[in-house]
Amino acid sequence: MVKPTTKIGFLVHTEYHIMAALSLIADEYAGADYEITIYQSEDFAKRRFQFEKNIHLRENISYKVVRYEDRDFKFNQDIVNAIREILEADFSKFFIFNNHGFLPAYLAKRLYKQGTEIALCPDGMKPYSNNQKLSPRWSFRFMLNFFKFTKANKLPFVFYFPKLVYAGLKEIGTVLVQFPESYENKTSKKVERIAILSSDNAIELVNNYFKFDIKKEISSTVKVIFFINQPSKNQELCDFEIQVLQSLQIKFPDFKLIIKLHPTTEQSQRSRFEALAGVEFITKSYPAELYIAELQQSKLLSFWSNACVIDNPEVQTYWLHPILAAKKLLPGYIQIKNPTKHITELHSIEQIK
Repeated sequence: MVKPTTKIGFLVHTEYHIMAALSLIADEYAGADYEITIYQSEDFAKRRFQFEKNIHLRENISYKVVRYEDRDFKFNQDIVNAIREILEADFSKFFIFNNHGFLPAYLAKRLYKQGTEIALCPDGMKPYSNNQKLSPRWSFRFMLNFFKFTKANKLPFVFYFPKLVYAGLKEIGTVLVQFPESYENKTSKKVERIAILSSDNAIELVNNYFKFDIKKEISSTVKVIFFINQPSKNQELCDFEIQVLQSLQIKFPDFKLIIKLHPTTEQSQRSRFEALAGVEFITKSYPAELYIAELQQSKLLSFWSNACVIDNPEVQTYWLHPILAAKKLLPGYIQIKNPTKHITELHSIEQIK
């Protein structure tokens, strides 16, 4: 007798989401008895996922694109078709990444009524930073716009008056986070750990999707100082960035300096990077996490990049933002919480070993 397949669905909106989804699939749902469907949203401006990718990953994984925007209050046949397909698919479990998005919230409410288990996957650092329970003005505006979204697309009415608190959607049964010990479970949901790019199977599947081969991208993966550049127009901060890299080259002469450039970094700062001895640049749009996952005996530094939350035991990871704060160079809008045990927040360069 053939064992029936279990249908699992994912709705992803960013490159980080697809890395998390594919890691979960590789680690937890790799068996042939699972039938996986990934729905990737794409806004009309096509601001994300604009790279050559492999969507034919495995026989039991289907990949579909849904074009829509939350704030587009015009009828969208694509989204209507996608919602109908998802509701008729008989998913046992459906994973969303943003319960404050109109489409994931609408699907969660409809699917839950049909008996589908709803799980919320992590969206970067949001699980550790949002601690507000109620903002009536924001909630009321959201409710009105959510109603406009459903009405414009001629969808059955669903009431939703949200809270700002993370995982506040009542239909969510399970919350997946990378660091459960740092997650404040204000909604009393079931909490499970999700590992992202931590297993060989996950790295292989994610690399396959991105058509990424690290050997073709950088000259070495061993003894690397991997620096994630973050753009700034503050000249003092730019000067500090150069000083840090020069200090590291002197302190660790047998390490290769590789800089992951941000696309909006000023040309003047790029020229200063180019003047550093033996430096190597990454200008391609591959997520930094893909590189980090395969480094060995290396050091990872940034001011405060979220990519650093990927935990590779072969990599010593450092955030520089406390030094910036002491020098009054940290932008006022930046609020940083470190949910990890592997990121060291530096108060001096001498802490780097």
